[in-house]
Amino acid sequence: ISSKQDLPILGGDNLELGTEALTRLVREVLEELFKARVKEMGETLQTRCLD
Repeated sequence: ISSKQDLPILGGDNLELGTEALTRLVREVLEELFKARVKEMGETLQTRCLD
């Protein structure tokens, strides 16, 4: 992930913010993994079509 964001310290008042930050982080990681997988699949298909 290219952008690093500070996660709020988890505490009584910050629990919701911490949950939102964690959700955002997980979403960003999954998006990057998905993009990489789609790119890999596209390259594999392109290679097979050229053979």
